[in-house]
This record gives sequence, C-alpha cells and structure tokens, in this order.
Amino acid sequence: MITSKHRRLIILLISALFGLLSSLSLPAWSNSQSNQALQLAQQGQQSYNAGNFDQAIQLWQAAAKAYQQAGDQEGMNKSLINQSQALQELGLYPKACKTLLQVFAVDNPTCHPAQIDKFLTTISQQRNSLSLTQATALRSLGEVLRKQGLLEASQKVLQLSLIALEKSPQSGAVLLSLGNTERTLGNQIRDRWDYEQITAIIDQKSQDAALAPLQQAFQYYKQAAATSAPPIVKIQALLNHYKLLLENQSWWREQTNRRIASWSKFGESKLIARAKDFLAELELKLSRDVQTLQSQIESSLVNLPPSRATIYAQIHFADILLKNEQANKAKPVLDTALQQARTLKDQRAETYVLGYLGKFYDQQSNLSEAIALTQQALLLS
Repeated sequence: MITSKHRRLIILLISALFGLLSSLSLPAWSNSQSNQALQLAQQGQQSYNAGNFDQAIQLWQAAAKAYQQAGDQEGMNKSLINQSQALQELGLYPKACKTLLQVFAVDNPTCHPAQIDKFLTTISQQRNSLSLTQATALRSLGEVLRKQGLLEASQKVLQLSLIALEKSPQSGAVLLSLGNTERTLGNQIRDRWDYEQITAIIDQKSQDAALAPLQQAFQYYKQAAATSAPPIVKIQALLNHYKLLLENQSWWREQTNRRIASWSKFGESKLIARAKDFLAELELKLSRDVQTLQSQIESSLVNLPPSRATIYAQIHFADILLKNEQANKAKPVLDTALQQARTLKDQRAETYVLGYLGKFYDQQSNLSEAIALTQQALLLS
C-alpha cells in the first residue's frame, strides 16, 4: 500500500480541490468604469484565475476603494463580491461574510447570528428592489452561511436571491446552492433518526419516507440542471445529485443490512424478508436514477470545452466513480483531464489531476506508480 506520507498528500490535494469547485460566476466588469479601478479589478481576476488568492484579495480590496473614491457603487460592490469569493477559497468564511455584508452597507458587520437575523428582516422588505449585483452577493452569502453551519439563514438568503434572479441565467447557480444547503439540512434530519424510526421505515417498506429528508435537495438539483444556466453549472448540479443518490443508497444499504444481521441471530424470518424486499425495491429505484444521471454526466462532460472548471468537474466525477467501485471508468476521465490541463498549461489543475491519478493507482495497489504521480504533483505544487 502507499505510504502514509503520500496518502496525506493525496488527501490534501483532494481537500484543496473541493475548495475550488465553486460554481459562482464572478461579476463581469464594464469598460465604462474608471481605468485605475478597472485595471486593479482585472489584475485581481488574473490572480484569482492563477490560484493566487491572497494577491487577488489585496487587488480587489484596492479596486473596491478606488471605485468608492470614484463614486461607483456598482463597481465597489462587484469588487467586494469577488474579494469574498477569494476569501472563501482560503477558508476564511467569517471575513468573507463580513465583506459581503458591506455590499448592503451593514454597519460594523460581524456576521453573528443576531446580526444575520436582523439583516434578513431588512433585506426581505427590499426583495423586490434588489439589483442583480446584490442578488449575486446574496447567493455568495448563502454559500458562506452554509459553510459556517447557519443552514436556515443560508436557506432564507438563497431564496431571496432566487426571487431576484428568477429570470436570469444566474438562477441555475442559486438553485445549485439551495440544493447544497438542503442536502446538508436533509442529512442532519436523517442522522437524527433513532433506531426505531429507521426500523419502522424499513419494516413498512416506505421508499417515500426513506427519501423524504433529501427530496428538496434532489428537486433543486433537477431544477438547476434544467435552467438556461452555463453548462458548467448544470453539470455541477448533475454531479451533486448523482453523488447524493449514491450516498443515500449506501446509507440505507448499511442500515438495512445491520438490521438483517441482528434479526438473523433471533430467527426473525418475516422481518428479514421485509427488510430484503425494502432494500431491493429502494436499490432498484435509486440505481435507475443513478444510471440516468451517470449517462447525462458522461455525455455532458464530452461536450464541455477545455477549461479549469471542466477539468475540476472531470476530477469530481472520477472521484465519485473511484469511491463507488468504478475505477475502470474513472481512469479515462482522469486521463482526459490530465491531457486538457497540459494543453492549457494549467499547472494547478494538472497538480490536482495527478493527485487523483495517484489515488487511482493506490486503489489498484500499484505503489510505485502512485508514489511517482504524487511526487510529480509535489513538484508542480
């Protein structure tokens, strides 16, 4: 097996990847804005695209100040939104939250729950007059609040953002974010079920009850994939939906098999038979949905133009496949991602692909290849 040192590197690369899989489209810039501020904003975008997030933050801070001095509120707000996105990439969620509240001129932003509640009351009264930039800021704020564990606040903020962006292509990204928040809420509800509640669902063979906590997340992902959103947002919705189905399938398989094993000790043949029927029916339903989504993802990935976002989507898909015993399908996806990263001369993306290829060979117990790829990733990082 691969050494613990190299496994830690692979885990680090994987963790870093998911910090970069954001579907937020950074606000575009108008050529009519002041030259100095615009130049700073564009330099910030270049630094962000290159993965230099600290530098991007500094440049967007300077851009926001320059726009403010020029009396350009819209330019300042866009710079604040971009700055918050770079802060999120670094895991600095409280700072990102405070930065986003500045878009709404919140005095002394702290992002404490009480302040967020007050903000929600105020912004709800203004929901019909929000600008597109403010709605985009709300979408980003909803992401930050979810990452801070403020799930109900995240839900409310994202719903306000969706109202303002309902007829915009950006609505797909908001629906994706809502799906992510509902996924976390649904998992929390399910994880609070006690042994008797889970057993009752299995004994009653109730598929609806089994899937109820996550139905809203599934629905948002479906809606996001069906909007006029950019293709990369659609495929992220498909990937998240696909992954959640597989996770839910695995969870119920584990719970049901645990009860079957327990009942087998006491000869509870009727309970065992009902549990097996429940699992077989649920597996059939979920497997159909999984296969449909997998086919959609495979065809969508082929049609995406090469880009860093496309490469990250390929890595995400390959990671899911690796975790679900489909390594033979994951390898070609990673090979394509590596080829695209090298064609684009994107060393950061290439580093992540190499890390996942190392994970693939680790699963295949090919120690020498796993170490070689991990070392290549180290040299590029």
